[in-house]
Amino acid sequence: MNKTVKNLLLKNSYINTLQQQKKTIKRLEEEVKELKRTVNELRKDTEYKIELIAPEDKYEELLHLWYRQHKGRELDFDNLETLDDKIQWLKLNRNSEKRSLLADKYRVREFVIDTIGKDYLIPLLGVYDKPEDIPFRDLPDRFVVKANHGCAYNLIVKDKSGLNISEAIEKLKSWLSENYAFKNGLELQYAEIERKLIVEQYIEDSAGELNDYKFYCFGPHVECVVVCLDRGKGKTSFYLFDREWNLLRYNKAGKKAPDNFTLPKPDNMDLMFELAGKLSEESGEPFVRVDLYNCDGKIFFGEMTFTPASGADKNRGKEADQLFGKKLNLQ
Repeated sequence: MNKTVKNLLLKNSYINTLQQQKKTIKRLEEEVKELKRTVNELRKDTEYKIELIAPEDKYEELLHLWYRQHKGRELDFDNLETLDDKIQWLKLNRNSEKRSLLADKYRVREFVIDTIGKDYLIPLLGVYDKPEDIPFRDLPDRFVVKANHGCAYNLIVKDKSGLNISEAIEKLKSWLSENYAFKNGLELQYAEIERKLIVEQYIEDSAGELNDYKFYCFGPHVECVVVCLDRGKGKTSFYLFDREWNLLRYNKAGKKAPDNFTLPKPDNMDLMFELAGKLSEESGEPFVRVDLYNCDGKIFFGEMTFTPASGADKNRGKEADQLFGKKLNLQ
């Protein structure tokens, strides 16, 4: 065997070894990812079950534990400074039938009609107690199914021809089987909601988008709006604007934005601030986040949220958390 052939064989052997090592590393990385996912699901499941069986007199102790796990610091009810801190206090001290009604994505519709009028509601296609009762085949090509008793229970159907109805029914069943109040840090306003599925008309603007506008309200005062862009595209961007449409550089996106950065002010944004303030004032709550949509100037009500991210919001940023905390009066 001459030297050239020998070197080629050695080189090929080395390349094969590297390729095998890369495959092994990739396989191990995937196994680690799967293990992390499993551990995370087990942790969430354990939290959920512990909260579900915990007696009411243990709620405060459980909330302290949850907060430490999710915020990395202790919760001090004698020294509440940030919005997230105060949301924890509200969880335990502001539960009422009206708060539960406003958190109910179905029953809140009557409140919206009485407060700002029916024209701001997304058209309703149906309300059902069981997913098997939904006439999927009779629905339009695009629609949205929501469970009314929590957050992120949204089945968005943009093309019914691609919908696996059996899988959709199983997903909806799993949502209805959960008491959302005990899923993520005792959001007790959801505990007694009668669970239903609502089917709404699919809405979007002329660009085929549906941007979310989240108004931070402290009584009748609307502090700012969080504009949520590119939802469902892998990475959502959050920008805070005041009533005069000035960018507030409280969070990461705002701080990183160029000096001249802005976004086009949507049509009827001043009206959106006004509507959010009316809904907040009529709620009687010291703090609520009112979510609205704007489709080329046509405004739709989304929801009212008393515990955004269960009071552990990583997108809001520490500065905004401190500033909003000063706005919230618990007296």
